[in-house]
Amino acid sequence: MRRLALALVLLTGCDRPTAVAKQPTGGAALEQAARERGLVAAATAPSGVFQTDTDRVCLSPGPQGVTIGASVDYGEGQRCVARGRAVLQGEQTLKVDFGGDCRFDARLEAERLVFPPVLPESCAAACVGRASLSAITAARLSDAPAEAARTRGADGSLLCPG
Repeated sequence: MRRLALALVLLTGCDRPTAVAKQPTGGAALEQAARERGLVAAATAPSGVFQTDTDRVCLSPGPQGVTIGASVDYGEGQRCVARGRAVLQGEQTLKVDFGGDCRFDARLEAERLVFPPVLPESCAAACVGRASLSAITAARLSDAPAEAARTRGADGSLLCPG
């Protein structure tokens, strides 16, 4: 009798569906796939392309932190191109390091990136002519890391190479 009861208990458990890890479907699956391929920004690090007129800035997260590139192009012989690293401190401060002593804090304000009006003198090394990286205020065009990685500077090279 005990064996029969045990067999019935075991058999009744067989018709229950086993727990399977839920995979995202529909829009959630599409969003996940886009994030994995770098087409949509993840919320963990700042990323994207910012541009106003000929001022362009890209932020591209990677294994060694966030790559930043800035380009200003005012025509023949008047341009700046700088590449370096950035770290987000808090929600709005972006600590920018373009190498040498060209280090400063930029601000992320809603949908724009703002460089300070006065930068260290060493930042002038990234510029030719009378162009300057000072006071760049660029509006967000995209928050996709893939677009940031494809942005080119005034020198024709990638600003945020991956």
